[in-house]
Amino acid sequence: MKPLLIPFASTLQERGVNIITLNYMEKLRGLYEESLPIITSIRDLEEYQDEIKNYPLIFALACTGGTSKLIVALERFGKPIVILSHGKQNSLPSALEALYMLRARNHPAILIHGLSQSSLETLQKISLIGEALHDIANSKILLIGGSKEWLESENYDLDNFSKLFGAEIIYEEIEGFIELVQKADSSRELIEHFKKFSKTEIRDEDIKESSKMYNAARNLLKKHNAEIFGIRCFPIIMRTKITPCLTVSKLIDEGIPAACEADLSAAILIALLMKITKRPVFMGNTVDINDNEITFAHCTVATGFIEKAILRKHFETEWSVSVAGIISENKTVTFARFSHDFRRLMAGKGIISKGSPWSEEFCRTQLKVIVEGDPSKITREPVGNHFVIAEGDYIRELELLSELLGIRFEKI
Repeated sequence: MKPLLIPFASTLQERGVNIITLNYMEKLRGLYEESLPIITSIRDLEEYQDEIKNYPLIFALACTGGTSKLIVALERFGKPIVILSHGKQNSLPSALEALYMLRARNHPAILIHGLSQSSLETLQKISLIGEALHDIANSKILLIGGSKEWLESENYDLDNFSKLFGAEIIYEEIEGFIELVQKADSSRELIEHFKKFSKTEIRDEDIKESSKMYNAARNLLKKHNAEIFGIRCFPIIMRTKITPCLTVSKLIDEGIPAACEADLSAAILIALLMKITKRPVFMGNTVDINDNEITFAHCTVATGFIEKAILRKHFETEWSVSVAGIISENKTVTFARFSHDFRRLMAGKGIISKGSPWSEEFCRTQLKVIVEGDPSKITREPVGNHFVIAEGDYIRELELLSELLGIRFEKI
């Protein structure tokens, strides 16, 4: 769902308000879901309160001066507010006052002045982010092998997670999942999907066994009507000698955000970036930092993110199946991570300098990124290990996301 547009005007300044509103409605066509009538009082606002509550964020158009308190009154709905202002009828003065008051109350708010090409491009990004946040707020996250207590022991702030994203977390115990894997049929769909890739060390039986885990995961997602997936890999691998690498890869290729090691910070960012970019993304361990270069690696990757792949044994255990992806070089990528308390979002961008596996000393899919900034920030001010990598430059989108969530954005 796109944002809701609400035009505000003072009863003392009605000149040209309809023209201003119609102009914004026309220029922003396709970026908002619907527009309310012009609001001139708190009573007007209360009349539409049930409708306002349904939207992920609000475009608050300051048509005239004398509207700052009306805009600030939107705080009660708990939605991020994007204040729109223009250069006439004291619109900007009211917008600035409203922005100051909202931020003083720690309410997420952004001010976009005018309808320049740059402003419209920013609003397009905000609209897309709003849709992504709305989808996630109405979604369920299935965590295999995770529990509320385990997440809290990993220093996740679940209250803040719920406040920011609203997604429901469903916990599935390891024992129950393993039982489902043991009872599951093999998946012809997964076997056919990976049949086209070359294999080293891998038997067809390994892929067949791995496909049972995919079927078990798929059945649980359907049972719980969940849209996002995470799995604690190592406890399950050690019990079954089956890796979830093919499962995670295939789910992401199907458009289902999936995270290894039940990493909730990564899972939610994978979901957001997949919705914003409309493409698969890659979750990687940060295995080396050398001057301005970072090496990321993991034992799974969506096949839609790579040129080709080799199926190999899992790095740490030498069991089952992992994916050694070959990634196109000289492409721009963005890499990012939420902190476990969801109060910080760190992001950087760079160019892939190496995308083919070169080492037997870490996970199978490997890439080096030459970073524009100073990657040592990752070790000086850590937010955790797993970074989510997307093809393209999405730094501005992530900065806007942070502003809309009211959290700190840290650019590498």
